[in-house]
Amino acid sequence: MRDVDILADFFMVDHVAQRLQWILIPDMCAEAVRELQTLAADSDTHPDLVMQAIRKLEIAIGPTNVVAVVAHDLWSDWCPQPADVDPSALNNEYGVVVWAGKRGYVKCSEAEDGGDVSLNLHSVRT
Repeated sequence: MRDVDILADFFMVDHVAQRLQWILIPDMCAEAVRELQTLAADSDTHPDLVMQAIRKLEIAIGPTNVVAVVAHDLWSDWCPQPADVDPSALNNEYGVVVWAGKRGYVKCSEAEDGGDVSLNLHSVRT
C-alpha cells in the first residue's frame, strides 16, 4: 500500500472527512499534481489540458485550497512555468495568469458568494 493510499483511506473516515468538510481526496490530489507537473513543464501543452488538471486538483482539495496554493511558492513546484514563456507579458486584467505556454495560457480568479469560494478558470489560446 502506497502512502497516498493510506492517506486516502484515512480521509475516507466519516468523522475526519466531516471535520475537513469533505474537501480532501489525497489520491486524486497526488494524481492531479503529477499530471499538472508533466503538462505544465512542456511549453507546447494546450492550455485546455492544464486547465483540466487544475480542475481535477480543485475537486481533490477544494477551491479555497487551490487559491491558497496558487498564491504560495508551492505553485511553482506543482505547476512549473516553461522557461521560454514569460507570463507577465500576457494580458491579465481580470484574474491571474497561473500558467503560460506557446499555445496559450490559463487565468484564475476567485469569487466569493456568501462565504463560499468558487474558482473561475479561463483557458486563452494564442
